[in-house]
Amino acid sequence: MNLSNDWIVGRRRLSRRRALRGAAVIGAGVAGAALFGCGGGDGEQPAPAAQPKGAAAPAGSPGAAAAPAGQPPVAVKAADFQKMPLAQMFKDLDPMRLRYLPGQVEALKKGPVTGGTLQYSRDAPPTYDVLGVGALFVSSFPGTHNSLLTFEMNGDFGPFGATKIIADLPQGYEFVDNTTLVFKLRNEPIYWHDHPPVKGREFTIEDLKYGVEALKKAPTQGPTYRDVDTITTPDAKTLVIRFKQSAAYFLRASATPYQWLVAKEQVEDGSLAKWAIGTGAFRLVKSEPTVGIRFERNPKYFKTDPIYSTGKKLPFLDAIDGKALPDLATNNAAWAAGQIDYGYAVNVSRTDVVERLRDRPDAVIVMVPPPPSYFPLIAMNSQTAPFTDVRVRRALSMAIDRQAMIEGIAGGVAAPAYGQDWTYFDRADNPWPWTMKELGPYIAYNPKEAKALLQAAGFTKGLGRPIELGFATSDSGTNAAVWLAMADFWKQELGIEVQISMAPDNPAFAQKLRSKGGLYQDLHVATPLPAWDPDDWAFGQLNSKSTANFYKVNDAKIDELSEKQQRILDVNERRQVLKQLMDRDLDQMYRLWGIDFYKFTIRSPKLFNFADHYLAWLTPGWGERKLEMAWKA
Repeated sequence: MNLSNDWIVGRRRLSRRRALRGAAVIGAGVAGAALFGCGGGDGEQPAPAAQPKGAAAPAGSPGAAAAPAGQPPVAVKAADFQKMPLAQMFKDLDPMRLRYLPGQVEALKKGPVTGGTLQYSRDAPPTYDVLGVGALFVSSFPGTHNSLLTFEMNGDFGPFGATKIIADLPQGYEFVDNTTLVFKLRNEPIYWHDHPPVKGREFTIEDLKYGVEALKKAPTQGPTYRDVDTITTPDAKTLVIRFKQSAAYFLRASATPYQWLVAKEQVEDGSLAKWAIGTGAFRLVKSEPTVGIRFERNPKYFKTDPIYSTGKKLPFLDAIDGKALPDLATNNAAWAAGQIDYGYAVNVSRTDVVERLRDRPDAVIVMVPPPPSYFPLIAMNSQTAPFTDVRVRRALSMAIDRQAMIEGIAGGVAAPAYGQDWTYFDRADNPWPWTMKELGPYIAYNPKEAKALLQAAGFTKGLGRPIELGFATSDSGTNAAVWLAMADFWKQELGIEVQISMAPDNPAFAQKLRSKGGLYQDLHVATPLPAWDPDDWAFGQLNSKSTANFYKVNDAKIDELSEKQQRILDVNERRQVLKQLMDRDLDQMYRLWGIDFYKFTIRSPKLFNFADHYLAWLTPGWGERKLEMAWKA
């Protein structure tokens, strides 16, 4: 499929803000014509609030550090949001302000209600192969599995930046020394879901051992366990993991929500990809790609209410229904009719949020910074000419006007993307995630220098041939607008012809991008795998020996730094090494970064414990194990 000016229309410059007024997307599998307008007029947006100074450990939500005192806020209206500057959003849409909203206080005083169904929308068939190359996508089924570790979540009002790692399926854990980690099983029995071939049997310490060993062998999760030397079970309640050397990354990295523990029977009979069977709070009971997916309460779930001291067994909800709503118009209609409990939350423009608020004036809305686990990018095959030449890679990046995309496509509510955990670094004087200046000269929009770089590499116009950009049919709306705008910049500024190659579904998309060696020739739309420790972005995604390096990066300096940082237990020292690695990655421009949208959760006022944490998106997507604590008034 060829990309031409018929795909991207209406780009023009404004006096003080370069903006993409719109992006028309047509063709197979991509949403029809979609316009994205600028919000807030032509003036510059006020500067964001500064991030509070970090402690020795990763901490802190940027913007308002605590809930404001005094008068409760007025519910946000669509007209107000359309012109609201960022500085006001940081204050008025902080999750901590939920406690002041009318109706929230009264419902919380009564405590959580047991029962009810959470309704959400699905736009793609589910994938269940937890151990396969598409592991990122299997997290789109809510709460069916447990893992070794998770993070502590205190509901709607829990600290946004808290990173306390706690045991999930086991009772607890302890590092008895720098290389020995011990887990203890719970005293109460734990059961697998009652579905063939596991048939509801009791979970044992051997299951725990098998599950960890399976993750160690898996292509996506394997890098987290690369330093594991032995896994033993000295008794029926104890699992001991011994490492070859110190692994500073392990606790946070192994708590990511695709480190699911699976049953041996499912792996051996090949049913892992067909049905989700775990020990989690919800059981999968229906899965019809064109109709929907349904999960019901696990009556034998082992956890109890950790927030309200009610002693109630989790989960609070009876069921979770995922409706198959394959296009934006159908989804919007369902939201307006109250048939789903939350609106779009990620990769949405200011205009999208305004429309959601107009459809449901009583909706509750909060905003959080872009999660470090979702920085969209375009992977580049740096082993294929002409991308073997760093000048070509830098030129492609410098031809992209990211500020125009932030202001035009996102209406100002986005930031330049870069895949690293910004919360890990002490950057007290910097606003939200990473600034253009921090990300270096090759992130800056400089078409004159981009042309000079291409000429120095031997290209006077274009690259001598059309280049391929791999896409997913499910990538539509603002996502598609970003990718297509980047391609339009390459054509307009550098004369590069771009051919779009469409994957028919998510599994095919994952196969082309994440298979060993990769199957894409030139460029491919990508998303870094969800990660909760900087090592996942350092060693996991960039080291030449990592099975999760889908970007074909093979750089001796990056290999050296990525291996060095994972041994360093001192946080400040580790930060310095990680910064050196980031500088090398950005200098060589191995990946092409776009923009990352600030995240909004727009939900029914009767839905609770649905606010976000920077480690997890609590909408059914990934990180949704915390839906075991969601409830409806």
